[in-house]
Amino acid sequence: MFEKSICDCCVCPMQFVLEQYKGEEVFIRTDLGSSLIQITEVNNFIVSGIDTFSLGSNNPIQISICNIVFVSPSSATKIPNVKPIQKNTKGECFCCEDPITNVANALEGKEVIIFGVPDDSSLIIEKVGEGIVAGTFVSSPPDLFGPTIIFSSCKIGGIEEMTTSTLFPTNYMSASLKKTICDCCVCPMQLVLEQYKREEIRINLVFGGETTIQITEVKNFIVTGNKPYFYLQYIQCNCTFNHKVTRCQTYTKKYERKMCML
Repeated sequence: MFEKSICDCCVCPMQFVLEQYKGEEVFIRTDLGSSLIQITEVNNFIVSGIDTFSLGSNNPIQISICNIVFVSPSSATKIPNVKPIQKNTKGECFCCEDPITNVANALEGKEVIIFGVPDDSSLIIEKVGEGIVAGTFVSSPPDLFGPTIIFSSCKIGGIEEMTTSTLFPTNYMSASLKKTICDCCVCPMQLVLEQYKREEIRINLVFGGETTIQITEVKNFIVTGNKPYFYLQYIQCNCTFNHKVTRCQTYTKKYERKMCML
């Protein structure tokens, strides 16, 4: 039983998933690199195992779960159990995890590309839970990957739909954010992006590189737009900059707070 904290929407759900793959070989992508390990233990927000990536090493390895972007069991085809989706009213869970979970849930059963996967391999979203998006690859998975891939929602930079139709994020709950990370990071970026609707901008993501889109909507901490043949939705908490932002330093705290108090 996890105590209620910021860990609930990010680290704890991934720990819950990894516990279901004990004894199996799993490809793990973190903020800083990749590992292929046979999991031996999952405890106290650390996944432990034997390194099977370095030929012949078989060294013990410990990985911090809070840094995991996604995992892919090498041979297992099972979709893991996930925690039920929770709606948050404040903090990073509200402005980072909830919005992209909302988008992924609306796309369940559809073919998408989630930024950060090698070769832009497409997948079908099979299951969405609190802090977790699980899918199966449409065709052969990338090297070292198995047929299933499980993302930490907090690390998803963008989801690209394999369609030309438009899907806007569904209506989202309102809340008073007070003073949180949302005020000094996500809300100001949303304020900026709202001023560039229908314009083409280049967006750099913390996870998943960069891309150019024509913005169609900015709402509920998600920026939505088009590029040729595809439709994209990005989570603003993972945007690091866009090349047309030149006035962001002129906005006062008064305007940022007015926008954030939904």
